[in-house]
Amino acid sequence: MELNVANGEIEAPFLMITHGNEFEKHLLYSVSEKRFRKINNFSVLDGKKVLSCSYGWLILVASVANNADCCLYNPISMDTIELPKLNKGYTYVQGILTKPPTEPDCNYILFIDTVHQSFCRIKDKQYVSLVRVLRAVVSFQGNTCGFIDLNLLVTIDFVGNTVKFRRILLMDANGEHPWAIPHSSLYYYVWLIESPNDCGGELLMVQKILPSRNGMDQGLDFVVSCIDTNGMKCTEVENIGKRTIFLSHDGGGYCCPSSKGLKSNTIYYTNMLDRNLYTFDLEDRSTTSMLLSRSIAANKSITSWANVIFP
Repeated sequence: MELNVANGEIEAPFLMITHGNEFEKHLLYSVSEKRFRKINNFSVLDGKKVLSCSYGWLILVASVANNADCCLYNPISMDTIELPKLNKGYTYVQGILTKPPTEPDCNYILFIDTVHQSFCRIKDKQYVSLVRVLRAVVSFQGNTCGFIDLNLLVTIDFVGNTVKFRRILLMDANGEHPWAIPHSSLYYYVWLIESPNDCGGELLMVQKILPSRNGMDQGLDFVVSCIDTNGMKCTEVENIGKRTIFLSHDGGGYCCPSSKGLKSNTIYYTNMLDRNLYTFDLEDRSTTSMLLSRSIAANKSITSWANVIFP
């Protein structure tokens, strides 16, 4: 995963907010600076939502179209790589690149929603649908990993128009029993996040646990675990130290050192159809919220963390 680096230090991702009646407006919020940054008028962004940012490229999909236009866009080079139209593109919430799209060998992009997954090689003309439902997919140390059925962790290998899964058998912290995601509640979300080498180089799993089906944040909890893919163990981490985690409601996430302006041992997160930015303190288990802008309508906005530098 390529990171936003300035002056030799890893910087926090920006919160990118797409809003307006046709999703034609875009704002970039810096958490560390606590202010909005201006985005130049990139027409390629008009009417598109940012699914995620990978290797310095924004993964863009039309926000409301059925047979949706989608592309990769690099805001530094201003290069665009067109992708095949995505059926029901408005339902997709996450995009994953296996490698930088400009590398000569075969690179794949995987689109994910709550029911469907579609993938293709860069410059292919159409997508291939996956039969198995994947959750919490992430690129980690050159591999693509994710959950099947939320208890089976696998690596995902793309071979031509097929996908091969290899199970990563995890044991509990004592190494005595097969590990499974704790179920303290029936209602929870899961993220897999790569912690960069500068702050551990680990694969983290984050659970957002809700007390009831209504999805309200009151009484919620977060649990962070460290997955040791070499030792095949998963251990809960009560304190992540001088690190900060960023979660999007769409399944994307980042981890970076707690630089100036960031709260350490804290999770920043957003909710669907919600214009607030939330923080969860892993030490005192408290949640705070901040309204970033009153000019943004909650039901006409989409948020996503973007670990990229805009000119």
